[in-house]
Formats: sequence, C-alpha cells, structure tokens
Amino acid sequence: SMRMAGTHAMKVFGKPARAINCDCERVNKPTLLQSIFLQNDPLVRMRLESSGWITEVGDSNNKYNVSELIKEAWLRSVNRLPSQAEISRAKEHLASATSTEDGLTDLLWALMNTKEFILNH
Repeated sequence: SMRMAGTHAMKVFGKPARAINCDCERVNKPTLLQSIFLQNDPLVRMRLESSGWITEVGDSNNKYNVSELIKEAWLRSVNRLPSQAEISRAKEHLASATSTEDGLTDLLWALMNTKEFILNH
C-alpha cells in the first residue's frame, strides 16, 4: 500500500527506530540503498509522473522558455540555479525528448539521483 511504501522510504532515508531519545541515532550520510531506492522505486517514478508542475507545463497551451523551465527544475530539486554547462546539456536533452513534459520528468529524475540531491534532501 501507499502508506507502507512511505514507511519503507523513511527507513531507507534514516528514520531511526527511536530506541533512544538522541539525535545521534540518525545518520545523515547518503547510502547506496538510498541511491538505489531513488533510481528504482516505483513510488518515486509515480510521484514524478503525478499531477503537478510538469503536468501543468504539458497541459498548458503556452510556450515556455526552455531555459526558464530548466532553471525551475534545478531550483525545485537541488535548490540552486544551473551552470551554463548544465543548461546546455539539459537543452540538448529536452530537444531530443518526445515531449517537453517527458524531458522535464527525465531531467528531474536525473537531478534526484545526484549526490547533491541525496546529500541535501
């Protein structure tokens, strides 16, 4: 169930068993299990594909500025603006995607699987 999936995610990301009343029980370093979870868990993919910002972009008849969409993806995931090199690579990916919506979903998935995201979130 969805509730149990969330419980599993909490364990993967270090929710302590609360055996003792101490912050030292929690580990804040990324693990291989966290990386594997983000890359393979169906819950993560489902959340990326659910209605939200990317769906609004896909449903809108407005033409969005690709650079602004890329900046928004970076801000929403790693909480910083992308470098020029990152913008360039992201533009290449979005240009080759079947749709802007699919390209942005892939981009956010890739950003969620970076060390930067795992370390900060």
